[in-house]
Amino acid sequence: CPDFLTGWNVVDFDIMVSQERCTRLNVPFALGLTPGGRIVASERRSQPTLARIPGRAVIDAMSMVRTHYQTLEQYSLDFVAATVLGERKTITKPPTR
Repeated sequence: CPDFLTGWNVVDFDIMVSQERCTRLNVPFALGLTPGGRIVASERRSQPTLARIPGRAVIDAMSMVRTHYQTLEQYSLDFVAATVLGERKTITKPPTR
Protein backbone atom coordinates (compact mmCIF):
# COMPACT_ATOMS: atom_id res chain seq x y z
CA CYS A 1 0.00 0.00 0.00
CA PRO A 2 1.19 3.53 -0.67
CA ASP A 3 1.67 5.95 2.23
CA PHE A 4 -0.38 8.58 0.42
CA LEU A 5 -3.77 8.02 -1.24
CA THR A 6 -5.21 10.75 -3.43
CA GLY A 7 -7.64 11.17 -6.28
CA TRP A 8 -10.82 12.83 -7.44
CA ASN A 9 -13.66 11.74 -5.14
CA VAL A 10 -11.33 9.06 -3.76
CA VAL A 11 -13.09 8.87 -0.37
CA ASP A 12 -16.74 8.87 -1.47
CA PHE A 13 -16.11 6.55 -4.40
CA ASP A 14 -12.85 4.58 -4.61
CA ILE A 15 -12.30 3.88 -0.92
CA MET A 16 -16.02 3.52 -0.12
CA VAL A 17 -16.52 1.02 -2.95
CA SER A 18 -13.42 -0.90 -1.81
CA GLN A 19 -14.74 -1.02 1.76
CA GLU A 20 -18.20 -2.18 0.61
CA ARG A 21 -16.70 -4.92 -1.58
CA CYS A 22 -14.45 -6.11 1.23
CA THR A 23 -17.47 -6.34 3.51
CA ARG A 24 -19.54 -8.17 0.89
CA LEU A 25 -16.71 -10.65 0.20
CA ASN A 26 -15.90 -11.05 3.91
CA VAL A 27 -12.35 -9.79 3.34
CA PRO A 28 -10.68 -7.44 5.85
CA PHE A 29 -10.63 -3.80 4.75
CA ALA A 30 -6.90 -3.38 5.33
CA LEU A 31 -5.53 -0.35 3.52
CA GLY A 32 -3.61 0.90 6.54
CA LEU A 33 -0.45 -0.14 8.31
CA THR A 34 -2.60 -1.57 11.08
CA PRO A 35 -6.24 -2.73 11.13
CA GLY A 36 -8.97 -0.21 11.76
CA GLY A 37 -9.48 1.75 8.55
CA ARG A 38 -12.92 3.30 8.28
CA ILE A 39 -15.03 5.86 6.49
CA VAL A 40 -16.33 8.68 8.67
CA ALA A 41 -19.47 10.27 7.26
CA SER A 42 -20.12 13.84 8.34
CA GLU A 43 -23.34 14.74 10.09
CA ARG A 44 -23.54 17.89 7.96
CA ARG A 45 -23.79 17.89 4.19
CA SER A 46 -21.41 20.85 4.04
CA GLN A 47 -18.62 18.81 5.66
CA PRO A 48 -16.66 16.20 3.66
CA THR A 49 -16.66 12.47 4.31
CA LEU A 50 -13.30 11.40 5.73
CA ALA A 51 -11.27 8.23 5.36
CA ARG A 52 -9.35 7.24 8.48
CA ILE A 53 -6.65 4.81 7.40
CA PRO A 54 -3.89 4.14 9.95
CA GLY A 55 -0.46 5.18 8.67
CA ARG A 56 -1.81 6.67 5.43
CA ALA A 57 -2.56 10.21 4.33
CA VAL A 58 -5.79 10.48 2.33
CA ILE A 59 -6.36 13.61 0.26
CA ASP A 60 -9.55 13.90 -1.74
CA ALA A 61 -9.05 16.58 -4.40
CA MET A 62 -12.78 17.12 -4.93
CA SER A 63 -13.33 17.76 -1.21
CA MET A 64 -10.43 20.20 -1.22
CA VAL A 65 -11.95 22.18 -4.10
CA ARG A 66 -15.40 22.16 -2.48
CA THR A 67 -14.28 23.23 0.98
CA HIS A 68 -11.25 25.44 0.35
CA TYR A 69 -11.16 26.74 -3.18
CA GLN A 70 -14.33 28.09 -4.70
CA THR A 71 -18.01 27.44 -5.27
CA LEU A 72 -18.70 25.97 -8.70
CA GLU A 73 -21.93 24.99 -10.40
CA GLN A 74 -20.70 21.38 -10.65
CA TYR A 75 -17.79 19.36 -9.30
CA SER A 76 -17.10 16.83 -12.02
CA LEU A 77 -13.38 16.53 -12.73
CA ASP A 78 -13.85 17.71 -16.31
CA PHE A 79 -15.81 20.82 -15.31
CA VAL A 80 -13.39 21.82 -12.54
CA ALA A 81 -10.35 21.25 -14.78
CA ALA A 82 -11.90 23.40 -17.50
CA THR A 83 -12.83 26.16 -15.03
CA VAL A 84 -9.62 26.24 -13.00
CA LEU A 85 -6.98 25.18 -15.52
CA GLY A 86 -8.66 26.01 -18.82
CA GLU A 87 -8.12 22.41 -19.95
CA ARG A 88 -10.51 19.50 -20.39
CA LYS A 89 -10.01 15.86 -19.57
CA THR A 90 -8.56 13.81 -22.41
CA ILE A 91 -11.24 11.16 -21.94
CA THR A 92 -14.59 12.88 -21.52
CA LYS A 93 -16.94 9.94 -21.89
CA PRO A 94 -16.54 7.00 -19.53
CA PRO A 95 -16.21 3.57 -21.10
CA THR A 96 -19.17 1.22 -20.98
CA ARG A 97 -19.33 -0.24 -17.49
